[in-house]
Amino acid sequence: MWQLYPLNFGEWPEFELSRFLYNKGFGEKIRAIATGFLAVDGDRAVLIDAGIYDEDRALSDHDQWVVGTGPGQVRTELARYDLEPEDITDVVLTHLHWDHAANVPLFTRAQVHIQDDEIEYAENPLPPHQVSFDHGLSRPAPWTLVRDRINTLHGDTELFPGMTAYHLPGHTPGSQGIKISTAKQSYLLAGDNVDLQANWDGDEHLRHRPGMVYVDMRDYWASLLRMESLADVIVPSHDPSVFDREVY
Repeated sequence: MWQLYPLNFGEWPEFELSRFLYNKGFGEKIRAIATGFLAVDGDRAVLIDAGIYDEDRALSDHDQWVVGTGPGQVRTELARYDLEPEDITDVVLTHLHWDHAANVPLFTRAQVHIQDDEIEYAENPLPPHQVSFDHGLSRPAPWTLVRDRINTLHGDTELFPGMTAYHLPGHTPGSQGIKISTAKQSYLLAGDNVDLQANWDGDEHLRHRPGMVYVDMRDYWASLLRMESLADVIVPSHDPSVFDREVY
């Protein structure tokens, strides 16, 4: 049976809240986490999302101030569970934005699981989205360095018993949520369709409050509604509250 551990791959100390909450939070700053998840079942160790660039590249390529990030932080977090990147059997990427896929080349023995719609879009994103996908920059997008190990998914796919990838477009065309069933509950790792718990909880105006970064709001809203029936607990991708628990 799966056990699920949140991994802290670094943070934005002062992130603009309005980027996470559609038409709310303008001018408010919050602490946001670059979250990964380690799922372990027997000898299989699966990483969901691979973390963010080091501080220098995040600033130079993406004009974002982050701290405690990069490959060293990934290794540090895995070492808490007596693991090294070479011990990871599989990497599942919720999407191909730079803050989720930056360190995927570290995992030299892992198969990498990505939706085909995500790869198609990442290869030729619209101009406003190109930087987020590391498209057209001086260095190649990290996922392109592991093409020979990519398992391309075509919609909802059972990856392993007790772990299923659901195609949930909206934030990006190939965004996917990863459902993991543990002994007590099932969890859906929602990727950036749900950045914060506040996105999922909604408010007096909206059942769920989407984020401000998306490709198609119709798809996004449909995916949020679909998620209601997919798992017992929806887990956001950037909320510090994820670390209120050491194991799920």
